[in-house]
Amino acid sequence: MKFKNILIALLTILLILALGAGYLMLTGHVANPFEKQKQATITAEEVEQQITKAADLSTAKLTYKGIVNFTEGQIKYITQNSFNMMYTADIVAGIDMTKVTVDVVQPKGGNPGKVTVSVPKPTIQTVTIDPDSLEFYDQKWALFNKTANTDVQEALKAAEADARANFGKKELIATAQEQADEVIKGFVQSVLPEGYELEIN
Repeated sequence: MKFKNILIALLTILLILALGAGYLMLTGHVANPFEKQKQATITAEEVEQQITKAADLSTAKLTYKGIVNFTEGQIKYITQNSFNMMYTADIVAGIDMTKVTVDVVQPKGGNPGKVTVSVPKPTIQTVTIDPDSLEFYDQKWALFNKTANTDVQEALKAAEADARANFGKKELIATAQEQADEVIKGFVQSVLPEGYELEIN
């Protein structure tokens, strides 16, 4: 009789536990091991929202120091017929985020989903000459100060043209491309659910 009472007590406890577990599963507090879990999905719009956050981080910057030679009549400088000008330029390359496209294929039939991000080629976005960096030298490379008669705006235009023509564009573009790909990859992977592959091209 004592054993029977113990058995009934154990069965009662197990029944209570089973009912409790069933309640928790029905209310969503505990995952049902017999219920197939729904695949988390993501849309192209959600991916694009993440990509916009990468805009300021996907650029490459180069500081370039150059020299321009001016001959007589090219620029107004009352005390010199011809001279050299040194300058410092900040050159920024990056991609146009509005031209990034996203294609999403959802998981189906046991096959993984795929997110494809197409990134445009970087371009030179800005070439900025620091006016305070301008230094003027005569033909013997003796430094002299610019005066009120110096056409600084023309000097800045000449410096920008020289920078665009002579800086290492190929290397800067390659760096910008690599940086953009890595930054975008990081931002997209941070929100990519399991069951998706990521391709950036």
